[in-house]
Amino acid sequence: MDGGIDDGAEVGFVGPLDLACAGPPGASASCALCSVRAQGCIEDFRCVAWAEDGGEAWNGTKCIGTALAPVGPGQACSVVDSVTSGRDDCSTGAMCWDVDPETFEGVCVPFCGPEGDEPVCPEGTGCMLDGFGVLALCLPPCDPLEPATCTADETCRFFPSSDAAFCIPDGGGQVLSPTIQCGDGDEACAADEVCISAANYGGCGSPTCCTRWCDLDAPDADAQCAAGRPDHACVAVFDDRPAPPGYEHLGVCAVPRP
Repeated sequence: MDGGIDDGAEVGFVGPLDLACAGPPGASASCALCSVRAQGCIEDFRCVAWAEDGGEAWNGTKCIGTALAPVGPGQACSVVDSVTSGRDDCSTGAMCWDVDPETFEGVCVPFCGPEGDEPVCPEGTGCMLDGFGVLALCLPPCDPLEPATCTADETCRFFPSSDAAFCIPDGGGQVLSPTIQCGDGDEACAADEVCISAANYGGCGSPTCCTRWCDLDAPDADAQCAAGRPDHACVAVFDDRPAPPGYEHLGVCAVPRP
């Protein structure tokens, strides 16, 4: 154990008693040693996502003591120390999500349940798998072409590891997935844009470029893309595999493939 009980622990929380390396024999000490989907921690501990480097990205997992008064999915929750500390008062199998950085309050969201390789979520939600392979959250899907379906402080983002787009905290493009960070300055793309490779974009002075989503079913989709850049057309996002249900119309403005 890498810490003792904190006598000044906040009401409703355990102190920072961690089993940060409670993995199988021979596992690396990167702290990504439990699965938020499978859990697998010892009794009275739960697997949570956290920022092992103290930053703003959930980039590791660890086993921590269960909350003293755990709250379930859909209920209001709080985090301690920082948004990405992993220390919240949610019940096992859930985490505090969409946390206000000023009040440290959010809502408990369940992790995707394990069932072989297929994640399981409650009806009306899908499994958001982040680019780091750390988070697996059951969230309502959204349509990137209808960003207004998300709240004012959220953005509809599509993660390559997931089969749907999800409303995530605005700015979370810089937090959740390296695929969303774009350009040399690692800036998050705008709400109606997505990050693609410079080769598909046609070059922008950086290895990756922000480009607009487009609707393959729109009769003027190619013209709309060409209006922003003459060599662009509306290109299908899913051209190498079947599109997930509901996303057959989704395209991006890019250089057409040969």
